[in-house]
Amino acid sequence: MSALLLETDQVKKVQRVLVVDAPEQLQLSRAMSRDNNSEQAIKSIMASQTERETRLARADDVIVNDRDLKHLQNEVARLHRFYSDKSREE
Repeated sequence: MSALLLETDQVKKVQRVLVVDAPEQLQLSRAMSRDNNSEQAIKSIMASQTERETRLARADDVIVNDRDLKHLQNEVARLHRFYSDKSREE
């Protein structure tokens, strides 16, 4: 699926929406470091995306990615088990 899932009709093709979220300041600093772009360029990209509050409101599940990699891996594994269990129920 697309990173623009909520901005397109693709959202109609899924049963659940998972949002991986982080505080906006952390998103900004990570993106600047990763992409070597200016703060203004990253803010412009973020402003063109669906607002954070809207993404969170439309999510069935949320992983808060504001800690270390081990925490993120644990959360992904937890939701993987949850989704696997749900798929067996259907």
